[in-house]
Amino acid sequence: MPDTIIKRRRWTVKGYHAYPLTEDDHGLPDYQKWLDLDMLVAAAKKGDFRRMPELPARVAAADDWVRRGDDVALLGDAGDSKTLARVRDEILPACSDSVMRLAYAEVLCYWGSLSTVPVLIEQYRKYHFSEDAWTIAEWLSRLMEKKPGVLNDFPTEDDDEEAEAYCRVARSRYEELKGLLGTDDVVLFRGNVVGIDNICQRMLDDLRDKQFHEEMRHKFEAWTGVDCSGFYQNEVLQPLSAAAIIEDFLDSPERARYGAGERYFFGHRLA
Repeated sequence: MPDTIIKRRRWTVKGYHAYPLTEDDHGLPDYQKWLDLDMLVAAAKKGDFRRMPELPARVAAADDWVRRGDDVALLGDAGDSKTLARVRDEILPACSDSVMRLAYAEVLCYWGSLSTVPVLIEQYRKYHFSEDAWTIAEWLSRLMEKKPGVLNDFPTEDDDEEAEAYCRVARSRYEELKGLLGTDDVVLFRGNVVGIDNICQRMLDDLRDKQFHEEMRHKFEAWTGVDCSGFYQNEVLQPLSAAAIIEDFLDSPERARYGAGERYFFGHRLA
């Protein structure tokens, strides 16, 4: 595949640093649509989130699954809480198309609010036979478990009873966390209130345990804006390089900018 935005955007390649577009990207047949997304990403990187409320409609209108995936990620990563709550409470429940329901569920996964867990469990229950629903189960584990555990042990067969049993376990963990934290209006990451130290420590633990998932890089890069391209070489994880990038960040003055429980995009706090 030529080195275009479609390849560079992968989390095993350039991620958010695939933008801005290059001269080579002019050859894409839908260049103008990629350019519009490029402008949205560029504004968000600078802390300008005024167009983020457009993203739910962009997700619905996308005519390319790759670009829709980028819209989904950007909305979950950089959308304000009001817009994301509208996806949770209004847009997803009103959606009759299974593909779109799962796309909006993925938005909620990127957001990471504990309040989304009942909605995500319901989407998993309804579509448990689908590989897309298995992704939701993996997200439920990353949100609510320090390390992959019972929530990551989801059934992959079309078995209603096993799916219901899995949902009961997930609901139990949700209720446990809600009780411990006193609310579900909180953003989680790996079973704890989100924070940059939590993100970095979990990444280092996963690298050590050889359980690193590319979504960990996604979370860290979206939060801080640090270019994590060096995590991979030819799309193969480089654990020592990844650990060095994380440790350099932890040793930098930038670390002090981030408050526990707050969401950030490229170092800018989100509402």
